[in-house]
Amino acid sequence: MKHHFQHALWLFILVPAALLLGGCTTPTPIKQVTTAKPIEVQKLDKKRPIMFAKIVVKAKRGDEIGTVYEGLLDVPKTKLYWRKGGYLNFSDEDLNQRFREALEAANYEVVGDPSALFDDASAWKAELLVAGVVTDLKVSPHYPAGGLGDFRDSRATAYLKVEWQVYSRLSRQVVLKLVTEGSVDQKKSTRNGADEALGDAFSNAIENLLAEKQFYDLVVSSGEPKMEGRSVSIHFKDPERSGVILEKMPDIQTSVATIFAGDGLGSGFVISEDGYLLSNQHVVGDSRYVRIKFSTGVEVNGEVVSIHRGRDIALLKCGAQGLKCLPVRREIPKTGEEVYAIGTPGPAGQRLNETVTKGIVSGYRNLNGINYIQSDAAINPGNSGGPLLDKNVNVIGVSVLKRFDAEGLGFFIPIDEAIHSLQIQ
Repeated sequence: MKHHFQHALWLFILVPAALLLGGCTTPTPIKQVTTAKPIEVQKLDKKRPIMFAKIVVKAKRGDEIGTVYEGLLDVPKTKLYWRKGGYLNFSDEDLNQRFREALEAANYEVVGDPSALFDDASAWKAELLVAGVVTDLKVSPHYPAGGLGDFRDSRATAYLKVEWQVYSRLSRQVVLKLVTEGSVDQKKSTRNGADEALGDAFSNAIENLLAEKQFYDLVVSSGEPKMEGRSVSIHFKDPERSGVILEKMPDIQTSVATIFAGDGLGSGFVISEDGYLLSNQHVVGDSRYVRIKFSTGVEVNGEVVSIHRGRDIALLKCGAQGLKCLPVRREIPKTGEEVYAIGTPGPAGQRLNETVTKGIVSGYRNLNGINYIQSDAAINPGNSGGPLLDKNVNVIGVSVLKRFDAEGLGFFIPIDEAIHSLQIQ
């Protein structure tokens, strides 16, 4: 970081010849921002693992970003201008470390190794990724011995405005946007002190991010998530004990639907003859009503009856008649069992509706206190909410999550836990 800003600041400086011979210039005003106290996070609170992705500076070529001061009297000598147009990637180990230190000090769970040279074994644990765009930047370095050619002892005044985005790996979309500011006004000169000024302002912008309740509510849960909505009684179809899945596949596919909510889509499947379906909460979002399209071409409106955010499951109800439902097997399948996943994978979306993939139960995993069935049956964005079936066409799980840094690592909600979390009788 030190070396980054030490060289970067020299890139910003345009020194008119007249100013080198004497005179002064009008100082660039730099906004000062109050640093707020982060919302207190209790150590026992449940936190979603979070990782810093990057920070990018957006500035136009020729933008005035500050003033250079020299001498003990802080004489403004020349302007600083941005000399690189467009975007300049500015994420480095120091900014990453500042982010980590600020969040860990506030008791957040931060993952990712900024010093990893190759694959980061801990990065996949992150449920949320945070990145920022610096939309406004000002920095004015002060060099008390600049007139003597010493540009190492220094201090600075700096300001940053950051547009933050929080990306959910679970829903594969940006789930929060916030803007915070940070500033610093160094009072004493130190060796290369001015080079730290933008980093210090960035740290203060992070503190102000942690003071935002929207950020806190997204990352922190103060208790066990609860089912939202109404509890219903459903008659499930008894599990099949034998059957040839290939012969039944055409009927099975008519029980799987594409779910449209807002601008996104996912999958769902019928669990009762009177029109109840299961999907993921992140598929329906906060919608009360969704559009449901079956492989037969029939499209109907559906109501979101209940959701459980922590378990990422949703219960839907539609008024369509004559729907075929899938049988449910609530006991845990054995490792190595043959399984099939059905859904509408992306990015081609509904053109690939009711795609079937085959695999086995690879194991059982507990990630951050939540149980999953792991399988190598291929799933992709859009499969979310679709069923995982055993060889007898019984539903044993619900598609929810895939690791994108490795093939064959799909995760599914055990169907018994999905039913229990929604308090279905």
